[in-house]
Amino acid sequence: MLEAWIDTQSAMPRHHLDLDFALMIGSDTAEHLLRRAQLGVDRLLFATRKRRRLAICGIESPAHLTCAAVDLRSPTTECISGCDGLVDERRRELARFLFRGEPGLLRVSDLWHGVPCVIDLGDYPDFSSYLKKLRRHSNKGIIKQIKKARAHGFYSKRIFRGLYQRQCFEIETSKRYRSGPVYAAFFRRTPTDFEDGITVADVARYLKLTASEVGRGVIFPEPPPSPCCYHWSICWGVFIKEGVTGESGIRYPERLVGYVFLKRVGNIIRPRIIMGHGDFLSRHVMKLLFHDIMEWLLARQDPRVNGIRYFLYGAIEHGNDGLLAWKRSFEFAPVVFGWHQEPSGQAISRSS
Repeated sequence: MLEAWIDTQSAMPRHHLDLDFALMIGSDTAEHLLRRAQLGVDRLLFATRKRRRLAICGIESPAHLTCAAVDLRSPTTECISGCDGLVDERRRELARFLFRGEPGLLRVSDLWHGVPCVIDLGDYPDFSSYLKKLRRHSNKGIIKQIKKARAHGFYSKRIFRGLYQRQCFEIETSKRYRSGPVYAAFFRRTPTDFEDGITVADVARYLKLTASEVGRGVIFPEPPPSPCCYHWSICWGVFIKEGVTGESGIRYPERLVGYVFLKRVGNIIRPRIIMGHGDFLSRHVMKLLFHDIMEWLLARQDPRVNGIRYFLYGAIEHGNDGLLAWKRSFEFAPVVFGWHQEPSGQAISRSS
């Protein structure tokens, strides 16, 4: 069973909701209603916060924003069945963001669209150039915090999130409020260790071990690459070497204390879920995790990251001022989107 589950995970990025409450209800109607409600809240935030947040970023108006040319399709023929669906889904997701129109003053319709908060990876030839800017921006403060977290034994790696389902739940429910209420902390029931009915016996067969060996504690392997390098999802986790016993009695030799679920579609990558355990946030574990993700992206050695141009972290209007400051400290900046290919097929250029 686990082999089939892993094949599914690597072959097709799965749809994840922004609101865990919809997962608990488990109905298409609930998902639809919650998404509509979230869209309404977003539009209100976009309209009321836009000008002040732009001013915080040193931008006078949307007319002065750099244009990020989004291309959701693969430049090769390696797409698999389902990639078109992901492209359509991402196009709908991006519809809530500000796209380039005629230059000039802010239009009334633009008020209801969020200003994308993006790192343009094309600005950095390698990770060292990004690190240099990070040091200069924070007066080395962030780098010191990351080094301190690593010295305390925290480390990151790519993971199968479904094999840490219960630990992810504990992370999500460790704080009832983040940028807003965490629905899982109020409504969801505690899940099993693994998702989709996977058992310790399934894990043992996959790892070619006995169930007792798995129960005593094993390190799970990293996910295999997706068949399509341009359309995929993956989860990164940050850990500490601290034993955890699961609901099934399995012994985890490492504790998951934070994770980022990433989805790539074309030349844009976006974190769909970002969660750090409330007891560990002050120990800078999420900064370490973002640092390592940026190193992975800018090393450009993994075929999965080739061609990624933009790292999107929501809109500048999302969250409180502290979240915006956190994004800016990692060099996320406001842009306006444009399509790499206009409907007529004519490519657009990146404006300054």
